[in-house]
Amino acid sequence: IDWLESFYLDFRRRFINLLSAEFRNLKTSQALQILTIKTSKESKPKFLDETQLSNIFLNHDLKRLEAYATDHVDYPMIMDLVLDISRLYFNNKMEVKFSNLLQKAILCAVGLQRKNLADLAAELKAEKSQIFGLFKRILKNVSNYLNEVNKATVREQVVSQVESFVEKEKELLKDRKRSKEQIKAIENLEKDYAVDNKKTKLSEQGE
Repeated sequence: IDWLESFYLDFRRRFINLLSAEFRNLKTSQALQILTIKTSKESKPKFLDETQLSNIFLNHDLKRLEAYATDHVDYPMIMDLVLDISRLYFNNKMEVKFSNLLQKAILCAVGLQRKNLADLAAELKAEKSQIFGLFKRILKNVSNYLNEVNKATVREQVVSQVESFVEKEKELLKDRKRSKEQIKAIENLEKDYAVDNKKTKLSEQGE
């Protein structure tokens, strides 16, 4: 990372943390413009993995998010999750694709600036129903992404466990084979001893 990118990443992190305080009344369009600045040499982002995910969200949190995305609960049930989701997204920790800037603006305003959806509709001069609909679409995309991160790690764990089991089975088969060979060697030794003992007795009788 060059000095300019390093400076901007630090600035963006701090700016994100201040958007719900000193910059809460900043126009969402201006906040978004600052958050989406591209540096000349932007390094490849390091996306969220399952370990990081589990440190931020409980499984119950992911279930609540999925329940909202599938119309089983209303948005107040998941508003406590939106701040962390927004921080992850704008810090380039989530590989979620949004179809337009308006969706990013809604996530910025509601998640980082903690603006009310109804007030945001007035600021953006849009219908409330449109903003609510887009908000749900955003969180549905996020829910799908976070579930995929979770499932990907579970798949990796299953594969790792299967590979470990196969290796143990191979070792067990080798041990069984060695045991059989040892038993056979002992049986052969006993047979040889019996033959030698018999020959010794016959020799003694002949004398």
